[in-house]
Formats: sequence, structure tokens, C-alpha cells
Amino acid sequence: MSDKERLINKDASMSISGYTPQEHGTFDRVIRPMAAEFVGVALFVFVACCSLNSGDLVAAALGHGLTIALLVVGFGAISGAHFNPAVTLGVTLGGGLPVSLLPGYWIAQLGGGILGAAIVRGTLPSSVYASISGGTHQLGKEVTAGWGFLIEVVLTTVLVLTVLMAAVNRQTKSKLAPLAIGFAVSVDIMAGLLFASPNNRWISKQEPF
Repeated sequence: MSDKERLINKDASMSISGYTPQEHGTFDRVIRPMAAEFVGVALFVFVACCSLNSGDLVAAALGHGLTIALLVVGFGAISGAHFNPAVTLGVTLGGGLPVSLLPGYWIAQLGGGILGAAIVRGTLPSSVYASISGGTHQLGKEVTAGWGFLIEVVLTTVLVLTVLMAAVNRQTKSKLAPLAIGFAVSVDIMAGLLFASPNNRWISKQEPF
């Protein structure tokens, strides 16, 4: 094998954070990645929901984006740091994750989301929890369900493409992937503001429609 081939093979085995993940058994290949997805999603949901209490769009967007960036740095070498079923599906279709791990990742992410939401409900005062609607959002005035679905598809595509190009594709992947992914989350939130309900605290009093 030539030096060039060795470098390519080494690069292909590198994770988002630049380190080679250890995959020497069922624990490292299956259990540990799913545990990382579970814990990562739980932490993300908790911090992201709490950031909404700021009442400021930029703070909320950065709260989501920076949290994802930090979690990608921390868990990227373990699970790939997907933290999103759509990202997991995109990475799987792109050849970055074995199909056999897809259901387990989804289950872990769902469970982590439930745990994170439960922690939010259990730690925030009732008045604060009600003011952020439990971290949920609603469609804005005159935005139909179909339109809202299309918007979500477009914004999710931005995130998934960022993950694929910055962290999965061998020719374009970068060690700056955590920042790119975090910024993708932040700009998606800022862009989606236009179509969200003006009743949410972090949205300007001026209605978008």
C-alpha cells in the first residue's frame, strides 16, 4: 500500500473531532455510541429549552447552536454526534453509518429527548415552563400545516447537508465541522422565526404576517 493510500484510509477512519474511534467489540461499536446519542440529546434538549427563557432570538439560536457544537466535539469520536433522527438517516444514506445501527440510534435519540424534556419539566418553575410553552413552537399566523412542513424540510436539509459535507464526505470534511454544524442549527432557528407564532417570547412583538 502506498503512502497516499495509507493517508486516505487513515483520514476515512477519522471522526468529526479528528480522532480515530475505537471499534473493537459490541460495546464500542453499538452500546457506547447509542449511549452517547442518548446522553447528548438529553443534554441538548435541556439546555436548548432553557435558553428560550432568555426571551431573545439571538440568545436562543446561539444557545441551540453552541450546545450542539460542544456536544459534537465531545461525542463526535464516539457516535458521530448526530443527535437528530434526520441527520442519522442522512448519514446512513451517505454511507457514514451501518444500516443495522439506524434503529438503535433512533431509539436512543427518542429516549434522550424524552429524558431531556422531563428534566426541563421537573426543574423549571411552572410559570417559566408555561412561558416557553415547554420548549415547543407553533406555526405563525396564515402559515398552513403544509407550508410549515415544507419549511421544516428545507431547514432540515440545510443541517443534514452541513453534517454530510463538513463531517462525513471524505473530500470536504473538516475539523471545523462542530462549528459549522452549530452555526447551521443557529441559522435554521433564525430563519424559521419568520414562520413561527408571534406568541412565543423570543419573537418580536411585530407580527411576521
